[in-house]
Amino acid sequence: MVVDVVTTYLPTYVPATPDMGVVPLNPLDLVTEVQKLQDSIVADVCGRCDLDGIEIRQRLIRGRAAESLIEAAEDADMLVVGSRGRGGFRGLLLGSVSHQIAHHAMCPVVIVRAVLDDD
Repeated sequence: MVVDVVTTYLPTYVPATPDMGVVPLNPLDLVTEVQKLQDSIVADVCGRCDLDGIEIRQRLIRGRAAESLIEAAEDADMLVVGSRGRGGFRGLLLGSVSHQIAHHAMCPVVIVRAVLDDD
């Protein structure tokens, strides 16, 4: 089994996890900063899992999140995306990227909500 970890970015938007808040960014080397973020998250998740028989491939795509992920998943068996959420009532709503992916991807889609401690 192969798992492709795809992170999209634009010069005006840097992906982050909900618990990270502001991501330190060196504007002169955006790709390196985004790669560091992806590497850190992948290492953390892979450290918690049994990856026997699973190949992890990482890549960065410069482009708008929904369109880039839909295109990257054209031949995929499944597209799994995270949802940052907003908490409270707004947190119950699907974000625009998740909404677009759910409606336009050519494969099954799983949207994973982050569970954050309020402490």
